[in-house]
Formats: sequence, C-alpha cells, structure tokens
Amino acid sequence: MKIIKLFCLLFAAFNILTGCANVSYEDKLPTASQIKSSVTVGSSTEADVRKKLGTPTAIAKIKDTNHVIYSFTFSTSLYNNAAANFGKGMATFGLGAKKTPISEKNAYIEFDENKIVKDIKVNGYTYVHKHRFTLWTEAEREMTNEELETNLEYNVDTIYDKYFTKLAEEKGVDKSALTDDEKYQEFEFCNIHCHNLRGLEKEYGKNNIEITDSDPKAEASDGRLTFTVAKR
Repeated sequence: MKIIKLFCLLFAAFNILTGCANVSYEDKLPTASQIKSSVTVGSSTEADVRKKLGTPTAIAKIKDTNHVIYSFTFSTSLYNNAAANFGKGMATFGLGAKKTPISEKNAYIEFDENKIVKDIKVNGYTYVHKHRFTLWTEAEREMTNEELETNLEYNVDTIYDKYFTKLAEEKGVDKSALTDDEKYQEFEFCNIHCHNLRGLEKEYGKNNIEITDSDPKAEASDGRLTFTVAKR
C-alpha cells in the first residue's frame, strides 16, 4: 500500500511539474541550431510547423503587428531522479523532500501576416524542483549560449554545481565561500509551462505580447519531430 501511494504521489507530481502542457521529452536536449533547422524562415507555414513540431506549448500574438507566435518546449525527462526520490520516500516514510532536475529549451516561432515563419528564438532554463508538502524551485538560472548549442543532459548535482558557479561569479567569491542560504535559496515555484511563458516574455517583452492560448488543444497535432541525439 505504501509503494502504491508513493507511485501515486510521483504521478501527481508529474502533472504539477509539467502544468499539463504539451512538452516534447528528450533523452538529451536538441541544440538551438537543430531546433531552428527543423523549419525554414521565409517559407515554412503554420501548417508546416505543426506537422514538424506538433501542437505548440502556448500561442501568443505581438500586439503591434498581430504576428502570431508558437512556443514549443523540449525538456529532459521528469523521471530522471525518480529512483532516488522513491528510495528517499521509502527511507523517510514519504516525508523527505524530493528533487526533480529539469533542463528545458524553449523555441518561439514568429509568423508574419501571411502565416509564414518570420523569426525563431530559442532560450532555456535549468533548475531543481523540490516538493515536500509544498513545491518550490532551487538553483534556477538561464542557460548560456554555449549550453543552448549543447545536447546537454544534467543531473541534480550538475544543476546545483553550475548554479553555485554562476552565483559565486556574480558575488566575486569562491564557491566555498557561499553560505547554504545562498546556495539553496528557495524561488517561487514555476513549472515547465511557466518557464516557457517566462521565456516568451523575456524574448518579446511582457507588455508587447498577448497570450491567446496557454494550453492550445483545439487543433489536433499532426505529429511531433523527435530529435535523435547520439548517446555518449
């Protein structure tokens, strides 16, 4: 019974962490160049993009031009740390905080008035979701340009370490000088869908866009492009 409850909790956490959004899960994330090469600026249509990438994670429009934006999210699996979380749950009777490492890349495809691809922007985030009675985020940061062009695959320790490095650089100190309060600062919970919308606002400006559909399921997906990344 205890095992069944833990599996139920993991399934519920999955839905919360995704926000029930349309997300493409990859063993390793595609590079920004791979994502951009899946469609062609100046010729690909909305129908072409849907056929290649499937249903968008969200749909928005630019207020001044009424250009439509499709956003897509590519994320590492939410079960990457499931075994460790399950073991911790068993050892702590379900009371220990669970950690879910998440790396996501978001693509924003802008269409002109003729529904032809005008521009493609890509950004990304890495962070650790913690959940125990409530949910919060730790080690949250934007990906660097180098990471956007890498088929990255980060575990919990790597995400924390890269966050510590960035934090130490910003403070001008060695990583060893960081306090636990600084290293494990709790950020407001923001799931995969939330980060996609956050990235959308970053690229176009919060006041310049209007989210017309944050859960676009009216149109059936014609498919979803799967990026095949060679294993190390």
